[in-house]
Amino acid sequence: MSTIFSGSGLTLTGGQLTLRLGNVIIPPAFVALAYGEDDGLGGVSNLTASAAISTDAVNWTYVTLPSSQHWQAITYGGNTFVAIATNSTVAATSSNGSIWAQQTLPSNYIWVSIAYGGGLFVIIAQSNLTATSGTNVAATSSDGVTWTQQTLPSTQYWNYVTYGAGIFVVTSLQDSSGSPTNASARSTNGTNWTAGTMPITQNWGPVTYGAGLFIA
Repeated sequence: MSTIFSGSGLTLTGGQLTLRLGNVIIPPAFVALAYGEDDGLGGVSNLTASAAISTDAVNWTYVTLPSSQHWQAITYGGNTFVAIATNSTVAATSSNGSIWAQQTLPSNYIWVSIAYGGGLFVIIAQSNLTATSGTNVAATSSDGVTWTQQTLPSTQYWNYVTYGAGIFVVTSLQDSSGSPTNASARSTNGTNWTAGTMPITQNWGPVTYGAGLFIA
């Protein structure tokens, strides 16, 4: 695809107009995180600071996160991208997906999922650092910068969080002993959580909301 016009911070490429400030695309529609780099042994274990941004999910631009981590999850809300790293106290925020600032989470856990809704970011932890037991730890933030640790209704290997219809919903992969579970949790404010019950005992994974339904 050829560039038709470029100048004064504007680039017209194949009929698509992109606004640039220096090398920063404003705003990207998509941001992707790299979890880690190839360890040379067929696995992914090395830390990385890699991310990518795109306005069309076809053409991607490499960007750098503020530190090398196992970047686990990302969401967007309140004009801010927020990314969390697992097995750490590290988060990162960006208004444009290109320039990132490192932030600090309230404690060091295996953070696994993030959601935004009602003016609030909510993250959940799956386990302690050695993954030998679950947790009841979550955290909330209105801006992705200042975080407050919260308490989920039971100790589980919590797995995913989503938001819809004014409610945060969390599913669990396993109970505190490592067995499949029927536990879930819900909250309208990220602070006060109520235990829920899934229909059968399973290793519950992703959960999402749409068309008036939560689906796990």
